[in-house]
Parts: sequence; C-alpha cells; structure tokens
Amino acid sequence: MKTLTVKTAERRTHSSVLSGTTREGWFVSAIVTHSAGTNGVQLSRFDDESVWTVDALFTATGLPTFVNGFGARALVTQTLAPDFAAIVDEYIADAAVAGMAS
Repeated sequence: MKTLTVKTAERRTHSSVLSGTTREGWFVSAIVTHSAGTNGVQLSRFDDESVWTVDALFTATGLPTFVNGFGARALVTQTLAPDFAAIVDEYIADAAVAGMAS
C-alpha cells in the first residue's frame, strides 16, 4: 500500500525565460511511503492545468532521481497518479477553507 503525505503547499509564480510569460500555480512538497521505503516528491500545477506534474523525485536518503525544477513544461514530464492527485487537491481545498492558502 502506498500513501502520500503533503509536507508543504504554497502558491508560486513562474516566469518563462523562453516565452516571457508568467504563470501562477501551486508548488507541493510531499512524501510517498510504500513497501520499499519512502521517497520525496515535488509537484506543480498551474491555474490553467487540470493535472499535477511531478517536478522532482528523491530517494529515501534525499538524493535526486530526477529534477526538472518548478514549472518546467518544456521537458518530458510525468503526471501524478489520480489517487495521489485527489489527496493533494483535498489538502489544498482544506487549506483554502482554513484560510492558510494564498
């Protein structure tokens, strides 16, 4: 069984050097726990997107598996599994209700 625990969630702005555009969205840092241990994951989703993009994955010791950087969309991207995306969406919705989200 795998679980996802959100560590931090914050609003961020990303300015593209290539296109000159600025986009607003969410940055999330989380921990995935599974039978083999734990992994860190960093995610982003811009306001005009419907899926979470995996920006970075880390081993249990903190070494990166890959790192695209916040908001990188010009590279090959991976999306977060729907069941984990639902957890992140619920966390952000709860934070907004509590007045913690900006």
